[in-house]
Amino acid sequence: MIGGDGVSDGDAPWQAVVRGAVRRWTGLGTGAAGAPATLPPGDVPARHEALLRDAGFVEVASYRFVQPHVWSAESILGYLRSTSFASRHALGDKAAAFEAELRAALLACDAADRYPQHLRFGYTFARAPEACRAGPTDR
Repeated sequence: MIGGDGVSDGDAPWQAVVRGAVRRWTGLGTGAAGAPATLPPGDVPARHEALLRDAGFVEVASYRFVQPHVWSAESILGYLRSTSFASRHALGDKAAAFEAELRAALLACDAADRYPQHLRFGYTFARAPEACRAGPTDR
């Protein structure tokens, strides 16, 4: 996946609500111990392509596409439940309160329970050079 868009990646007011709730309940974004480091700035596909070329792959290329998506409060919570930092396991006995707070804050942001986002996806592929593609009987 290129870009790695998540529910909180963007400038929409509802995304600020998600970022704020995650920050309050998990400490992420506050420099808390265990908070994941961010990737260095730059073009992720270009870094992937360079790694593959450096490893000897050929015909390296990346392709990107954008897909419009409309989240609901429940789908946002489902997404967050799938993460390592805001899963029910990670939040423990705080999970229900986190979910209730975020659900209420999102619905206050949009009573229609519709949170649009353009998700960016992509892929990078490469081909092994001819010398690496010989089968076991060809060696």
